[in-house]
Amino acid sequence: MTRNAILAAVGIGVSAVLAGCSSGPRAGEPAPSFSAMDSQGQTVELASYEGRVTVLDFWATWCGPCRKAMPHVQALHEQYADNPDVAVVGVHVDANYRFANPADYFDDNGYTFDLIPDGREIAAAYGVSAVPQFVVIDSEGTIVHRQTGFGESDIEDFSRIIDAQLAGDAG
Repeated sequence: MTRNAILAAVGIGVSAVLAGCSSGPRAGEPAPSFSAMDSQGQTVELASYEGRVTVLDFWATWCGPCRKAMPHVQALHEQYADNPDVAVVGVHVDANYRFANPADYFDDNGYTFDLIPDGREIAAAYGVSAVPQFVVIDSEGTIVHRQTGFGESDIEDFSRIIDAQLAGDAG
């Protein structure tokens, strides 16, 4: 194989890998609509959260960093529990329940924010390829923040983002 043929093959391979690494919609772009069953057997849609600042927490029961983030996500939910303009939603991305059933996991740990136990299609629509991943959506359905990974100070950042949105400040 000639040098040019090798470089062309490598280029095609790299393009295929990069195409598979789509990060999904970014801040400033519309949040993809979705429809799924929640842990109570009710159909929820992105439109169900219209008019609210919504935090989507993409996670899996087998994910150590996700489990570490959960008490902090619960604290965020509790911080805004009395505010009907804020919603926190856990979107479980693995229907195989390799570690535990997500609804049982929520119950066992006292987590009370909304749960979508099979959010694989939602994760695909949002381009989620790693967890935990967080997406904050404003009251008009636009993504205002997106991040992969979690650190304890991130919840403070999420609070600032939510408060800015509630105050009508896009920054």
